Amino acid sequence: MSQFLVKYSLERSPIEIRSVANFNECIKVELSRSNKTEAQESLIAFFGGMNEILRTVKGRPDFWIPIVKSHTLTNYNMVTVHRNYFEDILANIIPMGEVTIEFLAKRPIREIPLKELLGLLKDVYEKSRIVDRVEIENDTMIIFHNYRMKDAVDKLKKIVLNLLESNGHLYDGKSTANMIVLTHRPDVGIKINELIDNLKTSSNKVDQELLIFITFLNGLKEIPDIPLSLSILGRRLVNP
Repeated sequence: MSQFLVKYSLERSPIEIRSVANFNECIKVELSRSNKTEAQESLIAFFGGMNEILRTVKGRPDFWIPIVKSHTLTNYNMVTVHRNYFEDILANIIPMGEVTIEFLAKRPIREIPLKELLGLLKDVYEKSRIVDRVEIENDTMIIFHNYRMKDAVDKLKKIVLNLLESNGHLYDGKSTANMIVLTHRPDVGIKINELIDNLKTSSNKVDQELLIFITFLNGLKEIPDIPLSLSILGRRLVNP
């Protein structure tokens, strides 16, 4: 009703929402005369700008009404994920990224600053109901969940660890019955950066060849299936 009053008062005598208070099962809304700008801003400030959401729901009620009913009937125990992410899980593949996060950030995972990535991960995982809650303390992440099976918890931990590794950061993960604690290992990343920097500035032929090889390996991460010849090469590097 507040939205209706404000929206249809804008052209003649705009009404602004001054306050909203809860009294038991009632809501008291205080309105006053104002100007068009402040009237629109007050509507967003107190009720979160529902115009776009209402237009979306009205545009596809056959889709959104069952979704809302499903969430309410299951006490919000539904999970909403991107189809590609779900397909990877069905194929027993640990997803290497999170499509929704990349859409929100408008750039690939590897280009998102760590602090921003952690905030996006918290936002997406909580709102999609993949987990119950995510707490961030500096660059440490604590994930709270209610999954029952240990294998499911271990897979969730691997998914998040792979996501962070795709961003260029190594983490250690420990899990309990309803919690996963991920601790950053910046010392490893710093050491790798130092080694690469030393290789880049070195004039030694072996170092230059090694740098070319590392660049080559970096390009392989986009290839879904590593050829057998590369697996053999990897074994020879480990066991010459």
